[in-house]
Amino acid sequence: MKIFSNSMLLLLAFGNCQLCAQSISFDGDILPILQAKCFRCHSGERAQGDLRLDLKAAVIRGGDSGPALIAGNVSDSRMIQRIKSEDTNLRMPFEAARLSTAEIQLLSDWIRQGAHGLRDVEPLKHWAFSDIEQPKLPDILDPSWTRNAIDYFVLAKLEGHQLQPAPRASKRELIRRLSFDLLGVPATLERVLEFERNESPDAYDQLVNRFLADPRFGERWGRHWLDVARYADSAGYEADLPRKIWHYRDWVIKALNQDLPYNRFVQLQIAGDQLYPDDPQAAIATGFLL
Repeated sequence: MKIFSNSMLLLLAFGNCQLCAQSISFDGDILPILQAKCFRCHSGERAQGDLRLDLKAAVIRGGDSGPALIAGNVSDSRMIQRIKSEDTNLRMPFEAARLSTAEIQLLSDWIRQGAHGLRDVEPLKHWAFSDIEQPKLPDILDPSWTRNAIDYFVLAKLEGHQLQPAPRASKRELIRRLSFDLLGVPATLERVLEFERNESPDAYDQLVNRFLADPRFGERWGRHWLDVARYADSAGYEADLPRKIWHYRDWVIKALNQDLPYNRFVQLQIAGDQLYPDDPQAAIATGFLL
C-alpha cells in the first residue's frame, strides 16, 4: 500500500506534462494580446495580407501566406514564426514594438495546447459611437424611494445585490457636498442656515442653480479644461519665462459660466479667429493654440 501511494505521488509530480501544464484561456489570455497588438492590421476591412485574426475560419484559412496557426504545432504556425522573426521586414507587428517574451510564450502554449477557445470576435463598440437610446426603466421593489429616472437604475442595482439605499443625507451634508463639487470651497455658515430653513420642495434645485450662477463655478471647473490644454502662466522648459496668456484663461472661465455649448467651445479654440475675424473674443479663444 505504501509503494502504491509513493507511485501515485511520483506520477502526479513528474507524469504527463500536458496534464500538468497550465490551461491557457483564449478570452482571458490570448484575446487581449490580439486586440492590443494584432487587430490594428488584421481585422475587419483592414486585413493586411488578406489575413483576419478576428474570425475563427479566417485564422485557420489564413491569408496570402497560408494558415496563421496549426493547432498543436507551434513550430509550423506562421503566427509564431512571424512574431519571433529577427527580420524587421517580416516580424509582426510591423513597425511596432515586438511582443514581450511572456506574450510570445502565452501564444505558443495556447497553440501547443490546441488553440482551444478560438472564436469569432465582435468588433469593439465604444459607447461614444453608439446611438443614443431611451432605456426602459428597470423594475424595482420600492418606487417610492426614487426621485428621478436615474434612481431607478441605482435602486435596481442595489436590490440585485440585496442591498438597501443609504439614509438620505441631511441638508447640511447636501450643501457641503454641492459647494465643494461646484465651487471648490465649503459653504458659508450663513448659506448653510439659509438652506436648512428653506422648506420649499425645490430647495435643492434652487441651491444648484444658485451655485451654477456663482462666478466661482467657472473657476472651479475651468481648471480641468486648462489642465487638459496644458495651460500655464510661464513657458516652462529651460528658462521658464513668463507669458501673458491669462486672457485665454479668463475666456475659458467665462465660457463655462455662460454655459457655452461644447461644440462652439471647441470650435472657437480651434479656429475662432477664422470663423469670426471681427470678434476679439474669438481671437482670444484661439490665442493659446497659436
